[in-house]
Amino acid sequence: MPEEKKVEKKTVAAAPASAPASAPKKTFEGGDKDSNLMAALGYLIGLLAIVLFFIKKEDRFVRFHALQSVLLSVAFFVIIIVIVIISVVAAFIPGVGQVIGCVFTIIELVLLLAFVAVDLYAAYMAYQGILWEIPVLGGFVKGHI
Repeated sequence: MPEEKKVEKKTVAAAPASAPASAPKKTFEGGDKDSNLMAALGYLIGLLAIVLFFIKKEDRFVRFHALQSVLLSVAFFVIIIVIVIISVVAAFIPGVGQVIGCVFTIIELVLLLAFVAVDLYAAYMAYQGILWEIPVLGGFVKGHI
């Protein structure tokens, strides 16, 4: 006669009740997957960051990352414009103009790679629900949200 195996039933404790989903966030904490995704996409799609900043008024996490993304992009483009202007002016210096132009082109490429790296890292951190502050920009943004 085959032996009967006893199967033990394990009871699982009920999960603790959480705050209602409609309650607005009062802190900078992430955690809601939708908020994390929106914050991350704000870094990857610049225009979306502007839209999210004005639409998600109750979600401080999304607003923080959206504003930080916009300020990062603006800072990058201002720096690039200044470097391009200096490069064009330096190009008219006889003898060394072309060398200076090449040096500034390399600087622009390095800055572009740094911008992309910071942007991708910030998007990753936002998706993880972490409030990562970019030096200088993060403190300014946190004070204005």
